[in-house]
Amino acid sequence: MKLKKRDFAFFVLGGLMFLLGSLFTPFQNKLVEAQNTDVKVFDMIKCRGLLVVDAAGEPKVVLSVGKDGGGVSVFNKIGEVVGMFGPSSSGRGVLTVAGKDILKSRGIGSAQLSATPYGGTVSIFNKDGKNVGNFGVNSLGDGGLQTKDKNGYKTGRIP
Repeated sequence: MKLKKRDFAFFVLGGLMFLLGSLFTPFQNKLVEAQNTDVKVFDMIKCRGLLVVDAAGEPKVVLSVGKDGGGVSVFNKIGEVVGMFGPSSSGRGVLTVAGKDILKSRGIGSAQLSATPYGGTVSIFNKDGKNVGNFGVNSLGDGGLQTKDKNGYKTGRIP
């Protein structure tokens, strides 16, 4: 089969278009911005993370994927993470709230709601990051309350 000049020209043109498309693909912007002019409803959005920002472009909510699963982080007006929800390393859910940046050292006052093999637990941490109180379900299925001093030593327990 013999190629005509016109067929050869189309073959070369197609090859050049393919080559240019392959070369410039890595330079494409992979961010997607919502447009106010079109109202669209998506059945499914698939991504590895989602960042919600305010008008100044500062993060306010982050949906992310980590080694233990997915999570949600909430930022305050000055950019500190003050709430997180995600799985623990044992695969159970944990909700943490704090007055300051949770991602920094535990030198913050915070509360944590966790799922355990026996039920749920609420843990309270002082500003030094020490656990000073727990309320939850024990291995027998009974509820219990435990208090600790500022250094983390037990001061009381019911039952």
